[in-house]
Amino acid sequence: MKNDAAIAQIRSLTGVSQLDAIKLLERYNYRVDVAADAFFDEQPVSEVCYTPSTEKIGALFEKYTDDEQDEIGVDGTINFLNDLKLELEEPVVLALAYEFRSPA
Repeated sequence: MKNDAAIAQIRSLTGVSQLDAIKLLERYNYRVDVAADAFFDEQPVSEVCYTPSTEKIGALFEKYTDDEQDEIGVDGTINFLNDLKLELEEPVVLALAYEFRSPA
């Protein structure tokens, strides 16, 4: 159903429960864009809280790790950058390396 897709989308965007998603969407005639804007406009930044999914983070890590080691090596890093459509020479790659605490 169209409403099920809207509920799933607003839950994904905001992290609210199914019931809260339905209430929010009903208030804005199931317009996901308007409901999402309203949600974030109404929430103080300190109240918008996201819980990272350790399952998703683990799967992402596993996608780029080397088979022999439990770390992301050169090949995994290159694959990661390719997936992000970044070239090694781009300045943002240095920022990523710094944030990921990559060895020199």
